[in-house]
Amino acid sequence: MSNQPLQLPRFLPYQLSILQQQVSHVVGSYYRQEYGLTRNAWRVMAALAYQGELSARAIGDYVRLDKMPISRAIKELIEFGYVQQTPDLEDRRIMRLSLTAHGERCYQDIVPQVQHQETRILDGLTESERAQYLKLTEKLLGHVKTLSVG
Repeated sequence: MSNQPLQLPRFLPYQLSILQQQVSHVVGSYYRQEYGLTRNAWRVMAALAYQGELSARAIGDYVRLDKMPISRAIKELIEFGYVQQTPDLEDRRIMRLSLTAHGERCYQDIVPQVQHQETRILDGLTESERAQYLKLTEKLLGHVKTLSVG
């Protein structure tokens, strides 16, 4: 163990956290301003658009969010009329969530905007750097999954 102080700006978790915050701010500017959606509500909406009807637990697993932020995001989307819930046919305790027609229109409007922002961000990399970024991110994600925590 080193007695050297942690160089926070060079510390991977710090770098990823700052990058995530800044990227989310740029990408989320449209859905925040135009629809009043939070980042978590957008993530839930995108998961439902991509996966179809899901339970709250399945959404949480898919977007990697805990129960409380998922519940808040779902409540927000239901209040806006973007998501509907229906009881599961096999287990009435489980609510199935899906986008309403209004939610689908909202999603279809947001997607080109967030894709445009993603392109603007990635324009800071060359084509080769983009390929490296994707490869390294996939490799790190796969490796982190193998590490035991505790």
